[in-house]
Amino acid sequence: MHRFEAVGSTMDEARALAVAGAAEGSWVIARRQTAGRGRRGRSWWSPESHNGALYATVVLRPRLAPQRAGELSMRAALGVHEAAREIVTRAGGDAGALTLKWPNDLLAAGRKVAGVLIEGALREDAFDHVLVGVGLNVALDFASAPAEVQARATSLQALCGSPLDLSRCEDALLGALTRWLTGLAADAPNPVGEYTRCLDGLGAPACLRVGGEDVAGVLRGVRDDGALLLDTATGPRAVSYGEYG
Repeated sequence: MHRFEAVGSTMDEARALAVAGAAEGSWVIARRQTAGRGRRGRSWWSPESHNGALYATVVLRPRLAPQRAGELSMRAALGVHEAAREIVTRAGGDAGALTLKWPNDLLAAGRKVAGVLIEGALREDAFDHVLVGVGLNVALDFASAPAEVQARATSLQALCGSPLDLSRCEDALLGALTRWLTGLAADAPNPVGEYTRCLDGLGAPACLRVGGEDVAGVLRGVRDDGALLLDTATGPRAVSYGEYG
């Protein structure tokens, strides 16, 4: 376990460990990131305070075939969802307000409370390592955040309406992610059923930006490989990579 009060990026620290041969289950944990990033290289806002967020990256060495990488994304999202449900339930909050936004954001009443970033390295036809990074808004004050962050983000503490202990939240997060991600055998079961049950917007209209094209339809679920399934005006469509409009 490698702990920092502040770090540029837990992903960068974990990558250095992985390249140096760190074992599966090696963690990098911080209370603040100065150069955190999300999917597609987007920056992750982090305030000066060290009191309201958890940032963690775990090194994995999965025996799953690289073609099953989408399952790792679903497993990571489910681990974060499980941890958040435990935290919120323990605090007497409404855990039913927690949903997953494809591919792996955690929402509370429709607003983002956590994000997951996954990066991997291959050696021949197998994973050398996979890094799974999570940023969880436990009790962040968004008063100093950019307007676009204030409009779409929230915290678990805001959902619960009572103070949360950051150390206990960390225990819940690391425990759930460990259960969902480590020690995966080549024949590990596909988690698509559990993931679909947690999916936000199931059966509702959705619009995604896919390679410069807007794809609109009704969200029907997720394929075994993690692709989003939409019923569009021209028929069913599977979207493996895209951004919500």
